[in-house]
Amino acid sequence: MLTPDNIKYLIELFYKSSQIPIQFITLNNNGDHILQPFNSIESQPPLIQELLSIYTDSDQPAFYQNKNEYFFTINYINNQKTIGFFMVGPVLFGDSLSIDKQDRLVKQAYLIPVTTKQTFINHARLLHFSIYQVQLDMDNIQINPLEQRGHLLEAHSILEIANRRQNLSMHHDYHFEQKILHFIKMGDKEKVISHWRNLSESGELGVLSTKSEIRDKKNLAITTVTLATRMAIEGGVQAETAYTLSDYFIQNVEELRTLSAIEDYIEDIMISFADLVKKNQKRIFSQPINQVIDFIFKHLYDPFSLNDLAQYIKLHPHYLSKLFKKEVGMTIKKYRLLAKIEEAKSLLTYSNLSLLEISTLLNFNDQSHFTHAFKKEVNITPLKYRQHKGRLNDNH
Repeated sequence: MLTPDNIKYLIELFYKSSQIPIQFITLNNNGDHILQPFNSIESQPPLIQELLSIYTDSDQPAFYQNKNEYFFTINYINNQKTIGFFMVGPVLFGDSLSIDKQDRLVKQAYLIPVTTKQTFINHARLLHFSIYQVQLDMDNIQINPLEQRGHLLEAHSILEIANRRQNLSMHHDYHFEQKILHFIKMGDKEKVISHWRNLSESGELGVLSTKSEIRDKKNLAITTVTLATRMAIEGGVQAETAYTLSDYFIQNVEELRTLSAIEDYIEDIMISFADLVKKNQKRIFSQPINQVIDFIFKHLYDPFSLNDLAQYIKLHPHYLSKLFKKEVGMTIKKYRLLAKIEEAKSLLTYSNLSLLEISTLLNFNDQSHFTHAFKKEVNITPLKYRQHKGRLNDNH
């Protein structure tokens, strides 16, 4: 049984480890809610009333969405009686923010935690396990929309942001920020570095969190990932590739412990996305060829034949091969190999997978074949590439 002290400890521990707002709402005998005095965030009566209106007595995590904000709740049930429920959120999903609402949501991202859907699911699994000691399989979840239940959630979010904003210093120059984002979109790494360092050295970066300078810089890094991801996609990078890199950067921000490490990491984020744009700047291809390219990037880890690909595109294999080479300038086989080599570079730099594991994941015949193909394209063996690039991670 969870005592009030246990609940308070669980809330404080969850918040310190995740930086995601959490509170516990106690239900009295009449089913009315009573806010406990140990909330990690301010009371939110409109939001609580909305959740109570669709309340169920299940012990499973329930996920909710209002516009671009996400929440989950977990009931605490003891002896078949619901004592209350944990409410976690709001958060923004950094890999799903709509580009057309970018400016408004970036302002929110400074104040509302940004994470990924899978990480948020894992937080729910962890909290549920802490309460019930039961392991959950939650690969697929249903997110219940709250938009049609009134404007109270949105009104609360705006009010909360406005209240917090009163305690924040002015953010850095908007036009200067847009220049950096433009250079990422253009794949101009040199100008990205130059403008970022000028901005950083000027000391004009705004405060995003009044509680911790470390938290402030981490918030800036997460926001940078979100914006840079969108700019990279607009600049021609395959969405699947950009979001994979985005997930990696967001998940690793919380591991950084010093201001200098975070500042270096922010620069690495922008450079990585600018480099990605430079290497993957799109030409205007026909629809079938764009479909081929998208298929290749989405199935880098899957074995498939030319016939499989042609069947998916609904074109004859011979015609598809001829059309691809005419438009792209290389064969499908060559393009796929280069895509695998680029993916291998990322795995060598950012993971601890062995050469054998990487070669197996990317469906090379064996490690020798992988090493030979990698060296032929990169002019260096995979091992030497890892030794050289791995030092980038050691700095963090």
